[in-house]
Amino acid sequence: MIFGQTVQDLRTDDVRDRPLRRWWNLIVWAYLLLPLFPVFGVAGLFIALVGVTICCWRPMLQRPLNRGFALVALLMIVSTLLAHRQLESLLGLFNFLPFFWVFAALAEVIRTPKQLRQLAWVLTLTSIPVVLIGLAQEFLGFGLLWNCGVVNWMIQVGGNPPGRISSVFVYANVLATYFCFTFAMSLGLWVEAIKTQRVAVPGLNPWQRYQPWWLGLVVLGNAAALVLTDSRNAWAIALFTIVIFAIYLNWNWLIAVITAISTAILVAAFAPAPIHSPFRQVVPAAVWMRLNDQLYPNRPVQDLRITQWQFAWGMFQQRPIFGWGLRNFTPLYQERYQVYIGHPHNLPLMLFSETGFLSTVLLLGLLAWVGYQGTRLLQTGSSLSIYHQKPRDRLILFVFLVAFGGYALFNLLDVTLFDVRINLMGWLLPAAIMGLVYQRNDPLGRIEPGEAG
Repeated sequence: MIFGQTVQDLRTDDVRDRPLRRWWNLIVWAYLLLPLFPVFGVAGLFIALVGVTICCWRPMLQRPLNRGFALVALLMIVSTLLAHRQLESLLGLFNFLPFFWVFAALAEVIRTPKQLRQLAWVLTLTSIPVVLIGLAQEFLGFGLLWNCGVVNWMIQVGGNPPGRISSVFVYANVLATYFCFTFAMSLGLWVEAIKTQRVAVPGLNPWQRYQPWWLGLVVLGNAAALVLTDSRNAWAIALFTIVIFAIYLNWNWLIAVITAISTAILVAAFAPAPIHSPFRQVVPAAVWMRLNDQLYPNRPVQDLRITQWQFAWGMFQQRPIFGWGLRNFTPLYQERYQVYIGHPHNLPLMLFSETGFLSTVLLLGLLAWVGYQGTRLLQTGSSLSIYHQKPRDRLILFVFLVAFGGYALFNLLDVTLFDVRINLMGWLLPAAIMGLVYQRNDPLGRIEPGEAG
């Protein structure tokens, strides 16, 4: 039995269509298994999405958004046919084309705020073992190499790279992306629990009564592990998440505290002497030295992001329409600088250089449209029947919008979609948002207020 109220939040009997209810159950279990056992998670999700597609193929084909993604797929295929290295580009298609289908199918089965809450609980609960493994990796010297085919854990002692926890993921930055998701979800559920406690509800069991406390521990655990990934990008996204939550909830005191702490850190990192001296006595050296890059001085120019961005922009200028082909940045960069770099650490630049202007603008435009529609729904949600004027339902949509925005910002300084777990979680966010938008717009199959959960 999962803690108190969590049991009710993980129930999946609010999906009205019985076939879809079956596939929704499998989707929930797939995402529950995904972080620790990705083979089982991916297999379960594949089966579920095939089932959803069989049930909903007609509306999936009729959605203008899905047709837009189909056009992006076609443009990427053309780019592959014209690629500098076609085999590399063909392999790169698997990081995008299947996930357009994932988005289309998930958006058909997700229809209520309660389903978003179920997904938030899944991501939050699965983060607990990931956090514990990361903390053991950092403080207990824990490591494990376990490869039995369906389970492949490569938990390196001291993390990867050394000194940065990576837990069950292959690299610290990938883990940092994961914690950006789970930190936002756990923070949203914690805020919801606090608000629920303010309303007297009879018959609460001990787990429900103390839910804000143990959820608070989960939030702190996610925050601590995120810090230990030593990812400046993740630090910024976590700060962004907290600030957006504080603004949304009118917690002005928290905004003031964050502003003061952020100012002290920035002064310690970037202010000239002697201004920075007193601040550096307070702010941990690992923080301000990481921010201003003194922690890793004298890095080769080819390892710098600015060099990679300039090279990717040069690639785009040479082939602006269809690019050089997916995964072609790496061999071209290696030919130029004699060093292996997996990507240019900026998703838009990677897409511009590898797939060209047309597909990149269309893909980013479609995702921006999802964010816009979700924001509109959040603003008008109190008058919609699916919300039944429940603030907690508006809050969970807000959580997914914040997580989606944070993931988009993360990809301006890194690219972590090559891990299938991150890619599946990344596409879950816009699919969940768009599912609620579809429910609002679809005249058929509209749920009654009491079914919104």
